[in-house]
Amino acid sequence: MSRPVRQRLLDVLAALDAIDAHVRRGSRPDDDLLPDDDLPPGDGLVRDHGAREDALVLDDLVVDAVRFQLSEVGRAVAALPAGLLATEPGVPWPAVARMPEHLASRHPGPARVLVAGTVVHELPQLRSAVHRLLDRVP
Repeated sequence: MSRPVRQRLLDVLAALDAIDAHVRRGSRPDDDLLPDDDLPPGDGLVRDHGAREDALVLDDLVVDAVRFQLSEVGRAVAALPAGLLATEPGVPWPAVARMPEHLASRHPGPARVLVAGTVVHELPQLRSAVHRLLDRVP
């Protein structure tokens, strides 16, 4: 039997909460960060479009935990009705739904980049959208 839509949305929020907890436990404080010119080439956290994510340096174990939770988010989103997702057009739902495959196909370095960029830039918007979707679902 399929999970109800409301429960899938709650699953997404639970995964986002887990990501927040992992990041709080596993990111290094700002004073541990190296200045840009001290980083070896290709060693910073860089989103796919090239923006540096120096404020978020994650331990490898945390990256793995966040990757798992992002995959859970993607699986839950993939099972949501397209009509409901269309009510929040500002979120790239197809990309979110493909996250499990996208993360699985990445090597550790690019996965770290994707995880850092996603956590910093995408998850707050996603969380807000999921809360609004929950308001629409009985």
